[in-house]
Amino acid sequence: MVERKKFREPAIPDDHLILKYSGIFDLKGLYGTITEWFIDYGFYLEEPSWKHKVPSPSGAEQEIEFTGWKKINEYVIYWVELYIHIYDLVDVDVVKEGVKKKLNRANMALEFRAYVETDYSKRFETKFELFIKDFMDRYLFKKDMDVIWSDQLYYITYKLHTRIKEFLGMETSPDPFKEVW
Repeated sequence: MVERKKFREPAIPDDHLILKYSGIFDLKGLYGTITEWFIDYGFYLEEPSWKHKVPSPSGAEQEIEFTGWKKINEYVIYWVELYIHIYDLVDVDVVKEGVKKKLNRANMALEFRAYVETDYSKRFETKFELFIKDFMDRYLFKKDMDVIWSDQLYYITYKLHTRIKEFLGMETSPDPFKEVW
């Protein structure tokens, strides 16, 4: 059997995007915002792991992974991965506009990764077919990969990043890429 190399082109410069947050937020609302975004953009959403570690005196620790994929055509698929690490998580009662709410206070790091994968259905199996696939990826689809697929996936992932920042109430300028893709 010929060994297959998986061709995954990172769509984000430096391979990942990081968002750090410290403060009060609604964890259930954040979870809902993320899942809603994946569904709105047509991604099939998977949640490979959700870890909750026993609380220490400073608070609990959670690790959440989201993986979403979307078929673009018969040869290309988009992958968006989001890893959330929450630590020092405690429940707090907040009075907002005269209404008492139960929210969360924590430190959090969100890591975004996005990939464009080719030949996800594994049509090319033999050594010769893999040579043809490699040729297609390097030469025939190189411009499409750089100009269309990677660029489009970058802006889609950046919209998720912006949506989370808006939900958390982080200061952000209006989305400059609103009308792109």
